Amino acid sequence: MFKTVYNYGAAPYDNAQLNLWSGSYTPSTVKPRNNAAFLFWQRSLYQRMVTAIDFTLPDEWEGSTRDFFNFVIFRNGFVCVMDPDEFGISFQPAGLSGHNFYYQPTRCIIANPLYNAELEIGKDCEILKLSPDYRGYMDIVDYYAEKLALLDNSINTSLVNLKLSWIIGAKTKAAADALKKILDKVDRGDPAVIYDMRIANDPKDSDTPFQFLERKTGAKENYITHDQLQDVATLLNSFDAEIGIP
Repeated sequence: MFKTVYNYGAAPYDNAQLNLWSGSYTPSTVKPRNNAAFLFWQRSLYQRMVTAIDFTLPDEWEGSTRDFFNFVIFRNGFVCVMDPDEFGISFQPAGLSGHNFYYQPTRCIIANPLYNAELEIGKDCEILKLSPDYRGYMDIVDYYAEKLALLDNSINTSLVNLKLSWIIGAKTKAAADALKKILDKVDRGDPAVIYDMRIANDPKDSDTPFQFLERKTGAKENYITHDQLQDVATLLNSFDAEIGIP
């Protein structure tokens, strides 16, 4: 929905050039934007942006019309404002054409099923733009959404790795079944677990029914989730600063 960003004055690029540019930025083996986490953060950051940056608009543009205004100006970077007889003071997404002495666009091209026109800027219409380069903020949204999506995956992996696993080798099926029952009781929180001493782990006995593989690090040593959650907060703060959100 947010993939196309208009850039006035930029040269047209074919698919080969776009693929080369994209591949230079993101390795082809990594797909950071083709996943649900990226779409979640893209939507979240977009909503964060449009609810924090407010515009004073005509009363007639409230409600769903304001939602459309926000979508167009944040995505495309500008809207064409005009006053046709049949619609009154209104706005539309538009294409730009022509240039004046200072290489600024001179005409707006409106292509709406209910209204088609080519208007002269400064005479028939005016341009309301978000930034000097006629671009929207979706590239900024995508930039941070990509990083937050990658961090999301790391957080999920970290949470899975927090589960403490015991590695135990059993020599007989009876010993394995007994150990499973012991671990089930521990997992469900039994305050005391009683087991048959005959399956005790005796390191001096080569015929001991099972052996325990000791892990040198536990959940505490591997816990990095708090650092990753702090990184999420840092990225959100950076996004706010980039957009201009206090």
